[in-house]
Amino acid sequence: MKFPDLNPQQKLAVQAPDKPLLIVAGAGTGKTRTLTSRLLYLIDSGIPAHHIIAITFTNKAAKEMADRVNQLIGELGNSGRNKLTSRPTNQLTNQLINRIGPFIGTFHSLGARILRSEARHLGRTPNFVIFDSGDSLQIIKKIAKSLGLETIRGSRDRGPAYFAGRISRIKNRVADTDELERSPKEEDKLSLKMFERYEEELLKQNAFDFDDLIGKVAEIFKKHPKVLEKYRKRFRYVLVDEYQDLNNCQYELVRLLAGDSARLSVVGDDQQCVIPDTKILTTKGVKRIKDLTLRDSVIGASGNGGVCAAKILKIKKMRYRGPLVKITVRNGATIALTPNHLLFAKLNLGGRAHVVYLMYRKDKGFRIGIAKEARKANGRNQAGLIVRSNQEKADKIWILKICQDRTEAEYYEYFYAFTYGIPTVVFDTGNRNMKMSQNQVNRLYQHIDTRSRALKLMEGELLYFGYPHWIPQGTVRHAARRLRARITLFDDKRKSVIHPWGMSRISLNTRDKLLKKTVEKLGFETRKGKLRDWRMEIARLQYKEIEKIASRLERINDGDFQIEFVKSACLTKKKRLFFQPASHARPGMLTASYGKGKIIEEIIKKVEVEDYWGFVYDLDVENIHNYIANNTVVHNSIYGFRGCDFRNFLNFENDWPDANVIFLEENYRSTSNIIRASSSLIRQNTRQKSKNLWTKNEDGAPVKIAEAEDEDVEAEWIAEQVQKLISLKVDKFGKNNLQTYALINLPTAAVLYRTNAQSRAIEQALIERSIPYRIFGGLRFYERKEIKDIVAALRLVQNPKDEVSRERLEKNLSKGRFMRFREFLKDAKKFSPQNLVRAFLETTGYAELIEKNFFNAEERMENIAELMTFASGFSELPPFLEQIALLQPADMPAATYNQKLITNNKNEQSKVTSHQSSVNLMTIHLAKGLEFDTVFVAGCAEGILPHNRSLGSEAEIEEERRLMYVAMTRAKKELHLSFYGIPSRFLGELPVELTEFESLNSAERRTLDIDSEERYITLD
Repeated sequence: MKFPDLNPQQKLAVQAPDKPLLIVAGAGTGKTRTLTSRLLYLIDSGIPAHHIIAITFTNKAAKEMADRVNQLIGELGNSGRNKLTSRPTNQLTNQLINRIGPFIGTFHSLGARILRSEARHLGRTPNFVIFDSGDSLQIIKKIAKSLGLETIRGSRDRGPAYFAGRISRIKNRVADTDELERSPKEEDKLSLKMFERYEEELLKQNAFDFDDLIGKVAEIFKKHPKVLEKYRKRFRYVLVDEYQDLNNCQYELVRLLAGDSARLSVVGDDQQCVIPDTKILTTKGVKRIKDLTLRDSVIGASGNGGVCAAKILKIKKMRYRGPLVKITVRNGATIALTPNHLLFAKLNLGGRAHVVYLMYRKDKGFRIGIAKEARKANGRNQAGLIVRSNQEKADKIWILKICQDRTEAEYYEYFYAFTYGIPTVVFDTGNRNMKMSQNQVNRLYQHIDTRSRALKLMEGELLYFGYPHWIPQGTVRHAARRLRARITLFDDKRKSVIHPWGMSRISLNTRDKLLKKTVEKLGFETRKGKLRDWRMEIARLQYKEIEKIASRLERINDGDFQIEFVKSACLTKKKRLFFQPASHARPGMLTASYGKGKIIEEIIKKVEVEDYWGFVYDLDVENIHNYIANNTVVHNSIYGFRGCDFRNFLNFENDWPDANVIFLEENYRSTSNIIRASSSLIRQNTRQKSKNLWTKNEDGAPVKIAEAEDEDVEAEWIAEQVQKLISLKVDKFGKNNLQTYALINLPTAAVLYRTNAQSRAIEQALIERSIPYRIFGGLRFYERKEIKDIVAALRLVQNPKDEVSRERLEKNLSKGRFMRFREFLKDAKKFSPQNLVRAFLETTGYAELIEKNFFNAEERMENIAELMTFASGFSELPPFLEQIALLQPADMPAATYNQKLITNNKNEQSKVTSHQSSVNLMTIHLAKGLEFDTVFVAGCAEGILPHNRSLGSEAEIEEERRLMYVAMTRAKKELHLSFYGIPSRFLGELPVELTEFESLNSAERRTLDIDSEERYITLD
């Protein structure tokens, strides 16, 4: 069966055999298209359509899938041939076209359908009613009154909403009734009693609530095996979208329906997360997200420019492989996130750029066009997209590119239009003098399938349909019928000591009279607007309650009403910022940043997309639902709201041991030799899915392995190899002319290491050869605080009149510590540099100070240990300090030592070449998601990589092996691995035929031979 629009991995997923199938899909990999094609493949293979069920999370997702299936089914019937397969349609397919299709719907719609047929098993009749959250709240109030809980109305902790939440947790299998019964806590016993009375009331009123639509179905299936068997026979093939979002109750239902035969296909997307070393602002200072615990409290935006502390409810850690979006703002702060992680952004109307956009109109489809970023209207700046959308009655607009001039914008307009086959013709001629009439425009969009083409574009550009960059105001005039509800986080500026965050608001403002009646029937109050319109406004302290209200309003969406929710946040003192996925960020847009104790707007300077494989993290934050990561305000995880458990996704293979797992990924980066070597390495891990990376790229050079006598020899060899990469243009300009280095375009190169302390020797070797370098995500060795403190102490030993060093130590040490050090100074000059460092640590208790005040104390102590190692080569202090002074690269071109990437929005190429004249130094952790032409991995030795602290645990060794794998796969063309001391066991796991070994201790070149016994030695 042929699928011309699918890549090989997608085809493999579509055509997988009848056994459990887990499709691990990153953002933008075509997961929905793959699942839909899987459904059509089953039908075309002869499976009766009514035996297939496809479950989604939202009505919108179900409708989109159904539309695609119906469209493809229509193509199956055209001329008796299947457009996908180019062969005659079979008899079953023709039956499908004329009869019944597969069930495609949400968990709740599936549950409601089953309950209508099986309600008798739960003491209800088929005409039961479904209570929404407002109805449930009224019942809880009634029960509370009957139980004599007179204080419930005024109690903030035990109000109706509190008990509604506890009951919902029980129904969603988050809380257990047996545990509540055994609990000594009064609120637990009271919650259980409320739950039991609540269930009695629902039964008496022949009703179910929204949670029952899933939970009660699972209950019937478990109590009545014959009923379960009936539905298993009917729904023989189960397809589930967004599998990682399942809560325990939904997971249980899928598990019951699928059974042991498990003709189950699920797609799991990546979670919205950040990488492990992302710095999070907490009440105790800045911490890496991987070091946080539930005892920590984060600092987040509280509204109107303010910040406040909030508890961490959950910390989520999971493996992820796929694209990362790296965003750099004007102040230099950089953050890397998964594409769907929500942040807060908006257009910057002060710019003069041109915008290339994708426009959507419900009755027309999609088109591509250009607009000015800002236009003057009525004496003030207005977004050009606003003017354009008003002219064409557009429903949604996404920004593809922001260009600095019209010519560049026209280039990208043609590029996207011709690449994806999407028209650029306007939707509405507006009675303007155009070559095409409105009728011709209508015919054009009627005959061109712009939707499927736009879908491919959105997948390629990591765009999400639910988050347009611009969405026009609601209207019921003319042919357009748009209903907009606004959800605003922290819309109310009022705060208190108890609740230091602003209230959130949901509002609806329209002239639609029929909608007004429908909204009022749901129990919401409305009021008259300024003109002929009406308003509904509700403010709540808890944002989760606003989301629940939105869910109730969303249920009225049908053919008459389609309410679109526009989500924004009042984080700064300026206008609202909109919820946007990270992949929607564009240079020139504004985002929310943290600076000088408040939340401010900051301009985005650069957006990059990089491959990543490794752990990612996210937080659930109480009350404010955001946190500050690398000085950028990001939304917290959405998953805690629905009680989902990502472990259900990770445990898929435990539940179905014979599962087929397919990754929608093909490596386009590295040479074949690098891919084969790294794949061989990672296959040694047993606690993860095996990696079967492949590439169409050429074999390339072998992986180079070099053995050195010590770290200085290793560093000198690395510097020598880097110098060989320098263009021959250096000879033309003269090797002694340092300024030419900044002008030469080097192949991108990086030196990676396990710990920051390793950079000392490498920096020294590069400086001695006058090779520019940049430390990525950190400071140069001699600029690190602990090193500067110790060097200041040594300088004071040599020169007691050094006031600069004295002031630094007085400031950074307590008075008592400094006085003890002053006493030591009397006899200090007789010590060697290494012993001086040791004496400084002992007399001042500096190590204790580091441990107390810094979360990365271990890393800082490693830096100090490295300084002591370097000092051991000197017997006297003056030459040691002189050497340190000479290692300061003050005479190097300043631009090459900038620790932030130089950017130029006008020219993408200059963004690359601006830092190609320097070699990049960074830890392996920071290298995740990056790529370089040439990579040097230093310190591939036992005790370094793998690290000493991991040697006692096989699980930790596997994590170290994953780090080595990450380091190796950063290389595109050349990979160099070096070590001194005992070679890393990981080197012995690389295929000999893919490597080339060189000993720097002799001229002889030999093969690296590490037997398995030596490779797995444990060091005490």
